[in-house]
Amino acid sequence: MKKLIHKKSVFTIGLFFMICSVQAQFETLRFPKDTFTTDTMQVNTAQTKTQVIYKAYKQIAYVSKPTDVNYQSLDVYVPVRVGGNSIDASNAPIILYILSENFMSVSASADAQVRAQPQTTTAKALNSEQAQVALAQGFVVVVPACRGSEIRNTNGQFTGKAPASIVDLKAAVRYIRHNKGVLPGNTNRIVALGCGSGGGLAALLGTSGNNSLYTPYLQELAAAQTTDNIFAVACYAPNIDLEHADMAYEWQFGTVPLKKAMVNQNISRQLIALYAGYVEGLALQGKDGFGRITVENLQKYLLVHYIFPAAEEFLNQLPAEKRDAYLAENPWILYSNKKVSFSFNDYVMHVGRSKSVPAFNGIDLKQPEAQLFGSPTVNARHFTTFTHQLTNTNKQAVLDKELLKIIGMMNPMNFIEVSQNCAQHWWLRNSSSNNEIPLTPMIQFATSLENNQKSVNCRLNWNAENCSDAQSEKLMQWVKSIQ
Repeated sequence: MKKLIHKKSVFTIGLFFMICSVQAQFETLRFPKDTFTTDTMQVNTAQTKTQVIYKAYKQIAYVSKPTDVNYQSLDVYVPVRVGGNSIDASNAPIILYILSENFMSVSASADAQVRAQPQTTTAKALNSEQAQVALAQGFVVVVPACRGSEIRNTNGQFTGKAPASIVDLKAAVRYIRHNKGVLPGNTNRIVALGCGSGGGLAALLGTSGNNSLYTPYLQELAAAQTTDNIFAVACYAPNIDLEHADMAYEWQFGTVPLKKAMVNQNISRQLIALYAGYVEGLALQGKDGFGRITVENLQKYLLVHYIFPAAEEFLNQLPAEKRDAYLAENPWILYSNKKVSFSFNDYVMHVGRSKSVPAFNGIDLKQPEAQLFGSPTVNARHFTTFTHQLTNTNKQAVLDKELLKIIGMMNPMNFIEVSQNCAQHWWLRNSSSNNEIPLTPMIQFATSLENNQKSVNCRLNWNAENCSDAQSEKLMQWVKSIQ
């Protein structure tokens, strides 16, 4: 009888401490709804300049056990008056604005760890047209800090190598959902927004919702015990599918000189040959009855469905005088009856090449992507078998299994077909003149999403900046329209 009582007492004590632990985490991760400042901004819209009055909640930790709260906190901006009208944002879409550049960190304030580059802070978001227009539309804007590849602790160890950034963003989503009904906005309408590496992380966040691969990392941070899938994603120039980016870059730019000199054509041709096998293996079906996309018809698919439409939209909206001047400067473009025609080679020569070979996993390990896949004690590592073998005396050398796992965790392409929690709605944009990343990763990503019955709005913008298509209001109208 005494033994039974003893076991029952131990169980009761254990249950008590478990409840206390859960309660403590809940209190730690409670959104401070009464702690904010109020500010005003003027937002330029297509019609007029609009005054927006908003509440700002700053530097809120989104995990219970942060490695550094400077990189694991978020800011929340909530509109209360727009153009003199009161706003109830309690059920508004939530824009999760991801500021990551070159897979580096975003901090909440002055830096607490050792960095090699200038600081990007969450406050930068309010300078962007997209965040401003979102607030003017009555949306809630959440800006998460996150760890990145360059930060070190006081012992000199790197603390933000992959998969730290995506783990942090998932934890931020969980924090938002954990505070449903307290944090303003509709937690079922979270829309991730980012450009470049931020766009790549947004895409990964959108495809890998609730995947168990990330669970141990989230538990280590004591992230909120809820879900991290999101409703929609808006990516600009997303840097994705890094394992195959060197191949894709050579396929597009392999015969284009870099500063009037050709890159190593032997390496370039090898990568192009590898890319052909990758394209065939994807077995993607083109839209509008195009059929299966192969390496032989890939140029045609890009031209017909993305490049020509971008050029036509640009030229057709120009006044006749400016259009004639542009065509005179670019005689490789044939224009008639509001339609264009030109070769893929002429197009890529016009865009030009900006990177050496291999473009993303270079021999010198100086690329942001190689630094992303470093370790706590190593700044950068080769992350493709091709470059690993190219730089190794053992030409059969293979990548470390743990590194391969992490590489897979950073590629949104890997989750589309297997995920039950992939975002349903996608807005994908890139500039036609982007020579920092190849065109095909985004378009193959979009096609894979389409093949898996996702709603995709994907296009190129002719001669636009990589991170903007001057359509912030159209983007926000899209957010309003999707269900």
